[in-house]
Amino acid sequence: MGKLDTSELAITGTGLVIDALGRWSATDIAFIRELHWRPVCDESTGETRTEVTLLVLSQLRPPQSTGWPDLDGGFWAIEVQFENVQEFCLTVKNQGDIQVPGFDLHDFSDRKRQDLHIQVEDYEGGVIAFYARRAQIVSCQKATHPPMVYQSRE
Repeated sequence: MGKLDTSELAITGTGLVIDALGRWSATDIAFIRELHWRPVCDESTGETRTEVTLLVLSQLRPPQSTGWPDLDGGFWAIEVQFENVQEFCLTVKNQGDIQVPGFDLHDFSDRKRQDLHIQVEDYEGGVIAFYARRAQIVSCQKATHPPMVYQSRE
């Protein structure tokens, strides 16, 4: 069997998650723990682009999502780097890790939309939305601690 050519894939590195969790599904992402925003200048063209890295907490989502995510259940910390990010929007209303109950990645690489091949969105809460050229999963490991969720004192 030949080696998989990932040069044209918009999302690479999914094998790291498959090896750890048994599958890759962006909808298993429940929280954003860290966000890193980095402007990058291409010295050959002088153009500036933005790279974003997310450290997310993932937990396998059951077929009936009732009770998901289970804060007492195990989580995996996954680092994802996004290249050439545009139209970035983030809405944070609470302290702690950012819950994204409807997180999803859509791969539009077959449509070649202005060099943007990925749409990231939280279709339930509208917490995050942006487009990117490419995404790469850099690491996947057991989370060292559960999500830090703000609890109201009402």
